[in-house]
Amino acid sequence: MAEKGTHNFFLIKCIKINFLLKVLKRNYFNNLLIPFIGGCVGGYAVSNSLWIIFMPLSLTILWTGFDKGFSNFFWGLSFILASHYWLLYLHPLTWLGFSWIISLFITTIIYFGCAIVGGCLIFLWGYIAQKLINKKYIFSGNIIVILLKILFFVLPLGIR
Repeated sequence: MAEKGTHNFFLIKCIKINFLLKVLKRNYFNNLLIPFIGGCVGGYAVSNSLWIIFMPLSLTILWTGFDKGFSNFFWGLSFILASHYWLLYLHPLTWLGFSWIISLFITTIIYFGCAIVGGCLIFLWGYIAQKLINKKYIFSGNIIVILLKILFFVLPLGIR
């Protein structure tokens, strides 16, 4: 009898693992959660001195999924949510004559409005990049060499 209970336990575990693998194969995880985490990492990167570590990771996540529209939107949304957290500190707008609840409402609308606009801009960027750039050329190294040449040409012009 104990063997049958153990067998049922392992059967339930296998079903749960199988269900988890099916969910991951549907690309919910890859299309939504990873870009959201990448945007949060990028938003955190611009607000501290560890940008040299976090920003390349965040931009890699963005560039590897630039052909997926909603992943770009979630990257931009989470980037703005993480980097513009200071907008929440506008809250006590009572000094401007607004009541406490209206102040909270205005601050929240500004915060999420900026995040949605940022997400839409990154979505638009991804749509344009999808139409103009073929994904195989990005990681082949040719476009990276061209971008570095442009950077090294433009960089000295701004130092005057």
